[in-house]
Amino acid sequence: MHSSLLLSSAVLLGSMQTVWAVVTGDLTFFTPDTGACGNVNYESELIVAVSDTFFDKSQGRVCGRHICINGETIKARIEDRCIGCDTFDIDATALLFSKIADLDVGRLKVNWWFCDDGPDLTQLFPNLVHPPPERQSPRPPSQSPKPSPVSTTTTQTKSKTKTKASTVSTSIISVSTTSQSPVITSISPLVPPGRTGCFKKH
Repeated sequence: MHSSLLLSSAVLLGSMQTVWAVVTGDLTFFTPDTGACGNVNYESELIVAVSDTFFDKSQGRVCGRHICINGETIKARIEDRCIGCDTFDIDATALLFSKIADLDVGRLKVNWWFCDDGPDLTQLFPNLVHPPPERQSPRPPSQSPKPSPVSTTTTQTKSKTKTKASTVSTSIISVSTTSQSPVITSISPLVPPGRTGCFKKH
């Protein structure tokens, strides 16, 4: 029972946790002055200016918000508006830039996100933060090669059946009868008309 309560609490806390999107942009540096948020800024501060596109889209709600750059080691406050920067580019004070790279670098790619209790304003640009997957044209179904037509030749074979008439040789036996025992006088073979009989002498 106790372990079930702990598990339920962990799930509840996990569902309440805010997840911020990590975006990528160019980091540059500038000399601060009175910023678009209305405050006077100094070079000794860790402040940044977001792009004019981002600033205007949020209607100034980015002012005073904190972002984390390249991990949670660098935390900066948004105080100004950068004209000409791309959507997720940030312009920083030289002090802040030097904590990430040498000033001679001038420009480099960084990852950053909102790391305070406010809303994630990067969601104002859903197509940039979570771009939809590119639609690929469906591949046409592969067509199997059509089988070559098979020519069917029907051969009619007329079978002639020759029935060979078997020749049966028979003999007519002439019997001469007298009062005495019958005597065979002649044996005449019976041959079909038109054929010559061939008999072996016994």
